[in-house]
Amino acid sequence: MATFGAAPSSPPAVENYLNRMQHSGSFIMKSKPMNNPSTPVGSVLGAVEELQIPMLAGPTFPHPKPEDFDFMEPGEVILENVIVKTGAKDDPIGLTRAGPRERVLFKGEDTRIGILTCGGLCPGLNTVIQGIVCDSHFEYNVPEGNVLGIRGGFRGFSDPELWPPLVLTEKSVSNIHNLGGTILGSNRGGFEAPKVVDKMVEMQLDQLYCIGGDGTHAAAMLLTEEIRRRGLKIAVVGVPKTIDNDIMVIDRSFGFDTAVQEAVKAIKCARIEASACLHGIGIVKVMGRSCGYLAAHAALASRDVDICLIPEVEFDMEGPGGLIAHLRKLLRSQGYCVILVSEGTPIKAHQEAAAATG
Repeated sequence: MATFGAAPSSPPAVENYLNRMQHSGSFIMKSKPMNNPSTPVGSVLGAVEELQIPMLAGPTFPHPKPEDFDFMEPGEVILENVIVKTGAKDDPIGLTRAGPRERVLFKGEDTRIGILTCGGLCPGLNTVIQGIVCDSHFEYNVPEGNVLGIRGGFRGFSDPELWPPLVLTEKSVSNIHNLGGTILGSNRGGFEAPKVVDKMVEMQLDQLYCIGGDGTHAAAMLLTEEIRRRGLKIAVVGVPKTIDNDIMVIDRSFGFDTAVQEAVKAIKCARIEASACLHGIGIVKVMGRSCGYLAAHAALASRDVDICLIPEVEFDMEGPGGLIAHLRKLLRSQGYCVILVSEGTPIKAHQEAAAATG
């Protein structure tokens, strides 16, 4: 399997990520500058400063099930990169570790929760819904009937007659992990932050879980800003939905493993077709936007890909080290070729032509 060129650096992408995290109310950790290159790694991590973005404030309550958890300690962080180099100019980046806390902002017995799904379908949506419903009830004492499924995405708020909310209980969600899609339905659009917040107040929701992609999280941020403007105590929680696995720090996003498995099936079919004829070329295109994780993992899992093209790695089409020359070499040596392409992969020649024509 071949890749071409060198991976370009992308400081703007990192900067955009940090900006999104700051605006979304997440915690970002930055270390103090390291003046001594010989500083032990332990000392470097001990010097980490916590930059706290304003979060929900108010009285806290003891966790209702302390016997069930090992609570996260204050100051625990997950580093973006497990390798920390002493003397580096750039500060390490880390995020506050997720997990149960000893004190919580909402008293379970008095809490009402809303859950919605937006955008395209993704494997595991119903499992996430099931997890929120069951954990809120069994681990946080949220009463049965206090968890509502907002149907049809944000349109469930704007048009409740067409999309009436669905009461979710541990019994009603007990088998939904075996179903595809989402039991709440999904949609795009229908979002106006002030009207959605009005409806949340009318429904007496204390927490809203938004399961979706970039657009859903942008909407969740607007909701958070509107809620803060009004001084309300309502938590908006974004649950990333992407098969691309393009989320910092975590090992994999839900649905990614299934997407890899399905891509492997397509790759094997492409190999059979390509190898059945002289100089056959099988091309498989997978999702990924500007991230090549899905393509790379599918290529490694299948063992049938000859060329894998991903957005992170630039390549030339022409020339002795280009894609065309390597493709001809493969066709001469084995008689066929399987190419796997991630959807956001740029073609250098096309980019240069577009730049030249304005």
